Amino acid sequence: MSQVPYVNDETEFIIARRDFAIQRQPLGQLRLYRQGQSPNIRGIQGCIASRKLHQGTCILSEGCLFSVQNPNSANEIERARRGLLPQDQLAFDGLSDGGQPNATPLQRFQINGIEMLEQIGREPRPRSGVFLEVSKFNHSCVPNAHLMWNQTSEQATIFAVRDILKTEEIFVSYIREEYVTQAHRREPLRDRGFHCRCRACDLNNPFGQRSDERRGQLSSLDRSIDELEALNEQGHSIDVVAKLIEAFIRLICREELYGTPLATASGRLAEYYYQEFTYPNQVRDTSRAYLETIKRFALSEARRAFAWSLIATGEHSLQTRDCLARIRRIDRLRVT
Repeated sequence: MSQVPYVNDETEFIIARRDFAIQRQPLGQLRLYRQGQSPNIRGIQGCIASRKLHQGTCILSEGCLFSVQNPNSANEIERARRGLLPQDQLAFDGLSDGGQPNATPLQRFQINGIEMLEQIGREPRPRSGVFLEVSKFNHSCVPNAHLMWNQTSEQATIFAVRDILKTEEIFVSYIREEYVTQAHRREPLRDRGFHCRCRACDLNNPFGQRSDERRGQLSSLDRSIDELEALNEQGHSIDVVAKLIEAFIRLICREELYGTPLATASGRLAEYYYQEFTYPNQVRDTSRAYLETIKRFALSEARRAFAWSLIATGEHSLQTRDCLARIRRIDRLRVT
């Protein structure tokens, strides 16, 4: 796919510059989607693109209706609900009940809420919140948009991770674990009152038949990379780790999990190359040519990570800022 920024640095930054211009448009003046009958799920309402949405477009940026620290606490949720204005209470009570008659506020919150991870110092502080517009978007295990909580702007954002055609439904993922098989995805989706029938879950099509195999391979590779990370810190060669991450990235592309999975994987590979350069006792070849090559590889992967983070989370997210800081850190390396 030509839209995937995994070709070279020039391609990445052309895409990044193009999407930067799109996502800065005043969101309130654009009608990017409408709610209507889902063309993919019979009898369900969804969010349909009202125009072609280019990769990297910010589709939605929305403040939280209310949030709680413990999404399993009926008392905390009820207290937060009672603190809303009457019209906001009605709006919350009108959210999806997942097919449960007389759903309690706790059940309604668990069906519609999203996780809001905030970084406070070194420790992440988990919260969960409800967003009226976000709750209208349906789930897919192969989403064409990325949903996240932006701690910097204090908004939930949805960005297109690939081009979305006019009249195509916009999908996000309700679950954070991208690499688990269908059987493992089923339970958290059932808790939200959702039975997924996306391409990855439909075993009657070739993509779905191969999807479980690919995601199983992704999980296995992820564990292997974690295990080798410790070995690499003890002075082992980076070659094996780099090949595993490259295989990991190829599988992500085949599974069409664009956005943050690719940003994370490329950033991980950039850090391994950075370590190879900065720890002299671990470097097998201290020649100028070798170190220049390692720096070039590190910078290339760091730029890929930045491009994907910009596309999926926007310019102001902590993830994108971390990616930009990584580029600057690697660029400051000097070959002597």
